[in-house]
Amino acid sequence: GSRWGLAEALNHLGDSEHADGHRSEARTAWEEAYLILDDLGHPDAPPIQTKLRELDADASNLPAGDPAGSYAAVKQEEGGT
Repeated sequence: GSRWGLAEALNHLGDSEHADGHRSEARTAWEEAYLILDDLGHPDAPPIQTKLRELDADASNLPAGDPAGSYAAVKQEEGGT
């Protein structure tokens, strides 16, 4: 199969996981999709990067005891996007 096809499948998997409230699984799928598409120079990479940033922004509003919220806070402190 093609790398683009794999990235598309991972992107859709991330969408599905996110819709089901599985933030960590969504992040993993979207990160893998982004890395492939970015490597290919594909125009679908930036929209996936936006999804990851939005996931971080949403996570920063979670209670401090939530692992996803803690991850986003640490990432922000380190100057990450």
